[in-house]
Amino acid sequence: MLKRILFIILIAFTCSALLTGCGKDGSDGADGADADTDAIIAELKAQLESGEITIAQYEEAIAELEAQLTAATKTVSNTESCSVCHDSAELHEVTVGLYEATGATLTVTSATTATVTFKAAKDGVNRTDAIGLRHGSLYFYDSANSGYNRYGIDSYVTTTGPDANGTYTSVIDISADTALTAKINLLTTNVRYWLSYGNSGATNTNNFEVVENYPASPNTSITDESCLTCHSDFIWQYGTNKATNAYHHGSTPKGAESCIVCHSRYDSGSGKNFMKYVHGIHSSGEAEAGYKTVNSKSFSVHYPQSLANCVTCHNSDDSLEAATDDSQFTYEVCMTCHDGWSSFDDLPSAIDHTAYGTATTCTTCHSNAAGIAPTFADLHTGVEKARTHNIVYYTPEITVDTANSKISVVWGAFTDNDESGTYTTGDTFLDVTQTADTTKPIFMQSYTDRVVDGVAKSDGVRILVGYYGFGTQDVVAYDGYTKTNLTTTSSSTSGYTTYNSTTGKATTTIALKTANITSYEVTKGIVGIIGIPFVDGENAYVTSVTKEFNIDGSAVTARTAVANNDKCDACHTSVAPSGANGIAIHLNEDSSGAHGHTAIGNVDTCRICHNSGSAAGHYAQQSRSIDSYLHAIHAEQPTTAAYDSFTIKYPNYIKDCTVCHDSGTYEAPSQTNAVGGVVSGSEQSDGTLLSADQTVNGPGAVACGSCHKAMAIVSGDSGTVTSINAHTASFGYRVSISNMTFLEVLQAVFDLL
Repeated sequence: MLKRILFIILIAFTCSALLTGCGKDGSDGADGADADTDAIIAELKAQLESGEITIAQYEEAIAELEAQLTAATKTVSNTESCSVCHDSAELHEVTVGLYEATGATLTVTSATTATVTFKAAKDGVNRTDAIGLRHGSLYFYDSANSGYNRYGIDSYVTTTGPDANGTYTSVIDISADTALTAKINLLTTNVRYWLSYGNSGATNTNNFEVVENYPASPNTSITDESCLTCHSDFIWQYGTNKATNAYHHGSTPKGAESCIVCHSRYDSGSGKNFMKYVHGIHSSGEAEAGYKTVNSKSFSVHYPQSLANCVTCHNSDDSLEAATDDSQFTYEVCMTCHDGWSSFDDLPSAIDHTAYGTATTCTTCHSNAAGIAPTFADLHTGVEKARTHNIVYYTPEITVDTANSKISVVWGAFTDNDESGTYTTGDTFLDVTQTADTTKPIFMQSYTDRVVDGVAKSDGVRILVGYYGFGTQDVVAYDGYTKTNLTTTSSSTSGYTTYNSTTGKATTTIALKTANITSYEVTKGIVGIIGIPFVDGENAYVTSVTKEFNIDGSAVTARTAVANNDKCDACHTSVAPSGANGIAIHLNEDSSGAHGHTAIGNVDTCRICHNSGSAAGHYAQQSRSIDSYLHAIHAEQPTTAAYDSFTIKYPNYIKDCTVCHDSGTYEAPSQTNAVGGVVSGSEQSDGTLLSADQTVNGPGAVACGSCHKAMAIVSGDSGTVTSINAHTASFGYRVSISNMTFLEVLQAVFDLL
């Protein structure tokens, strides 16, 4: 029945006008099949909406169309022509579309009066209409109540403007309020001025805020920068509800300094407690139930780093000291992050803590004065313990033996005592080959050596060798060398390693894979050092490092980075004193070490394994290539049901490429500098992916298409996924691996260039 429906629609559109596409050189190319496909999908959607077909019939027809498109392609006749029509930078140019205060200046003129001047601009254009104050508050520490106070001043603010220069002026006069003037002196009391502006009957997009402190911030426990590090400027600006794009209380605050004015920790009213909100939301995904209810709202957010990194939000010495002071050691504070007593590790068996609650004075035992139990600062230093060892890998040095097709990799690690990031005289060499002294870092271990209570905590050192294919900057194949290779006593075995105690470095000899070099026309490669040491039975994080080399031994020109590691670290941890920043991947897995390769904070090491040569195992319609994988994850695409349909909540605006990329690094890929990739098929009814459904797509389809397909998958729009795949086939290539292998497709593509 469904094949008949699809056949009838196909016949109808075959009789339509001829469609033209773009050739790889910008000329008109072959007839564009994707335009017909779009029309077919539109007709199927119309039939679904009218009730002519059911959702099951619609999905079956889409699957049949997808199968026909895939089966039809058995050769490569064009490279991608994305750049002919698409300017990536222009397509992803993010405009706020909201008013923001600019050039705000606060002048305090007396103990009871102050003046605020500012302009309001939307995407660089100044506002010129009259505005009014929506709400105004003064926020300060109220010693009489031993807490912070928000005092409404709506009736004490007079706003005029704009003047000829577009400047607005608000005059604040609190002299008539004797209760308020008894609490504060505007000249000497640290006060936050929070002023929300808009105009009568205006939409939320016309509202904006001014937040100023004088003479200093009344509360330094957390700053706007703490939030913007991960959320950037878009923390509220694109709506707190993605379905309705509803704005937060009709305004657009940026960061904590505005939020904390209303959401005071000391106000027990519904939805008020800022600490409970923030701690609860960011720890919700780790709760035993997989979510937390915070102030009557359910959240399931998987925080992108360890919750023990208090310094990520409390990002100054003063704020961290205040956040870890013994005064914070209360049941209320602890349970904002912890999910009940069962979530604590190593509670003393002699003392039953489960009976303790809000009435308990924890500092009876947990204080320096008592000296009985660890203090708050003892338990929470502000940085997770694994990041405090200050161990750094040297950047590898590579020598190529062209006669024997081998490379010598000189590498090692040291303790960075002065926290400079590079080896200096006062630093300490580490013997990366020693395994006897467990009080010192041990690198030469595997997952199976680090099983604790049935959990493989991490992997020891691995040396990866990646091969760039066809003169591009993309890895197409790689080799990995682990404890088994690196501890061999045979000098003729690839991976043979020796240690020089004088230089503090090891040398590993590796035989290059000539089959890879020949088949993929490799002229350049990359070496990555990943894995971490164990110290006293605990992980000690070390940021992974890489070094490129030319196969002929000539001087190498470094690849231009596409993703910026510092931008990744901004959200995934940039708190370590030295040597251990960045996301920690593949830790605490089952005892077999399911992945078997721990990596820390370097996307260039990730892309050696996550290369274009294989399809994603966890995600439908994606490649294992690092660009496709990361786009799928951050676009909130769920893993397949076989992998528990896991998803993350991205804390930023997915269309803002500059969150991860530098300007100019996310254009349509060059066909001569990038390779396509193997892409998985659709998820089956049993939650698995079939290898027979895999296709080889062009680099633009892999990188850019991954984000667009992920968003369609999230919204349940299988038609759009099929349309994107048809577009890929029309203006590039999309070849089933049952018709051509990954290597055969690449050879055909580069024969065309």
